[in-house]
Amino acid sequence: MGIKKGFIGGLKGIVLGTVAGLGVITGLNFYQHHDVNYEIVQEGKKVFQKVDGIFAYTKLEINEDSSVEIGRYSYGDNKFYTDIDGDENVDIIFQFGNPFLRGSHSNTFHRDKDLKQYPIVFQEADKDFRGQMQRFKPYTNK
Repeated sequence: MGIKKGFIGGLKGIVLGTVAGLGVITGLNFYQHHDVNYEIVQEGKKVFQKVDGIFAYTKLEINEDSSVEIGRYSYGDNKFYTDIDGDENVDIIFQFGNPFLRGSHSNTFHRDKDLKQYPIVFQEADKDFRGQMQRFKPYTNK
């Protein structure tokens, strides 16, 4: 019985420690990225951020020249979209995958040269981009 109680007590400690750790991480993520809005006057950009999950958040940057950049940050799967001319079509896609998996960890796609070869990549990026623009609309007036 002593071994069983020790095992269960140790297991409770591991579970509680894990839950506490995730709680701290979630709290920090919310503190740093939840409904954060600021302007960088020298660079002529407005920045907006929202939390997407425990390890994930989205960052929207609107530049003076009407270009828009969206960064989708997530543990092991980051995507960055750039709309150069403000037409809500993604012109540049940069994907950075999990460095612990085999294969290529990053890809860059340019609409002008890669659209014919990778149309689905651009369809998904455009859909995500437009969805994020709708999500941030109350903050951006765009």
